[in-house]
Amino acid sequence: SGTVTIPSTVTYNSISYSVTSIGDYAFALSTGLTSVTIPLSVDSIKTWAFYGCTGLTSIAIPTSVTSIGDGTFGGCTSITNISIPVSVKKIGYYVFFGCTELTLINTDAANTNFSSANGVLYNKDKTTLLAYPPGKSDVSYTIISTVDTIGNSAFGYCKNLTSITIPSTIVYITGNAFMQCNGLTSVYIPSSVTYFKNNPFYDCAGMTAVNVDPANQYNESVDGVLFSKGLNSISYYPPAHSGTSYVIPSTVTYVKSGVFLNCLGLTSVTIPASVTTIRSSLFSEIGRASCRE
Repeated sequence: SGTVTIPSTVTYNSISYSVTSIGDYAFALSTGLTSVTIPLSVDSIKTWAFYGCTGLTSIAIPTSVTSIGDGTFGGCTSITNISIPVSVKKIGYYVFFGCTELTLINTDAANTNFSSANGVLYNKDKTTLLAYPPGKSDVSYTIISTVDTIGNSAFGYCKNLTSITIPSTIVYITGNAFMQCNGLTSVYIPSSVTYFKNNPFYDCAGMTAVNVDPANQYNESVDGVLFSKGLNSISYYPPAHSGTSYVIPSTVTYVKSGVFLNCLGLTSVTIPASVTTIRSSLFSEIGRASCRE
């Protein structure tokens, strides 16, 4: 708890060792931790190193660090800003997920791998949006037109956002891109989008509809439900969609993973004989009371 200074060296059996990394889960769930000083000897921060450090308000990443692992600061609910130094070459997934007070991510202008604008983290040339700070107070956001890829969990846990405008430059929307954006009620997918990885709207409890531009060659929507073009596979049923029953179209042969995740209002789903493949977690959290019965 309190303030911790990590030493640059430690001695054991009269032998001195350099501290070169912060290990996986090293400080995880240390809720009393308020500040950490990292020495210049450290070149990597491993996965989930500070996960759930809810009291952590201050941390400076030194210019020696080249990589930041998956989920490093996940659930650090007291951090308000993070600065990425010039040395960082790799940033993992879910690094800032659940950082509910984080409003600003800055990068050193000399960093050759990453950049930031208005507190949002991108790759250097701003073609990939990597992380939107979950604590930003804005209720709407328009993705800048240089971006063609929305990164993994890029908008994860951004509960204040009620509207996100996806420009026609976007081609790829990766896994869990809008995970737990519970303020979102609908999203419009432009014709440019060719690729969804897994479910980009995972656990978006308030989502009522995903609408796809009719000119999109790879995806389409029917009454707010997301399909591949030609309705051969169903990709996503919005949890807050109206109605208590749903009939999957008879053209569908493939049902993707977690299509009906958290659809607590549904009491009935009809699967047609055309379906040959159903992926995992199809009915996870659907109609809890009915499932128990």
